[in-house]
Amino acid sequence: MDVPGPNDYTIDGSFWEHEFTFERAGRRVATVSKKYWSWTDSYGVDVLDGEDEVAVLCACIVIDQVLHDESNRSSMNE
Repeated sequence: MDVPGPNDYTIDGSFWEHEFTFERAGRRVATVSKKYWSWTDSYGVDVLDGEDEVAVLCACIVIDQVLHDESNRSSMNE
């Protein structure tokens, strides 16, 4: 994920399984996990102090929306 300055984030893991991490300069700075057992879908997001929480949360929302849109497109084509 491109952010201002030289320290972009790398996002690694499984978007489809909703389990991924954010890394910056080779160091894990955030962990994201979606929980299916609740009444509504929710994410657990753990961001290290000093990192850009807003950027991480915004990226999570965008990833979730893209997956939701892809899922809806797939079901419409069946």
